[in-house]
Amino acid sequence: MIKIVNAFESLENISKDEVMMQKVALLTGGEDMALFIIELEEDQTLPAHYHKEGIEFYYIISGEAVIRTGNFHNGKIEKIKTEIVKAGDTFSILAYTVHEISNSQLESVKLLAVAPLSHNGADRYFIELE
Repeated sequence: MIKIVNAFESLENISKDEVMMQKVALLTGGEDMALFIIELEEDQTLPAHYHKEGIEFYYIISGEAVIRTGNFHNGKIEKIKTEIVKAGDTFSILAYTVHEISNSQLESVKLLAVAPLSHNGADRYFIELE
């Protein structure tokens, strides 16, 4: 038996995540791999963090955002890179890649993320990007 979940209705019916301060809704999946929808409103940022295990896949459904990434190595962030992502773009985040996504536009940014369930909890390490 399958359970059908509407991603947009899930966003409407969920309050902001207490840690990340955005709307993050688990849509489907399990411990090893889950599908989330995230909404960043105007001037919101998914804070810089990294994961020690697994990979994340992102797909931008709507809007435009700035993503900053860097490699976390020996307690330091190396090779910080800033890029613009927009509706239709997709990208992967590997373990130990620090990532921060910001929305400075009027339109909200909606994105899908596929990641281990632990990435929304125990395997999430916040860090300052300079």
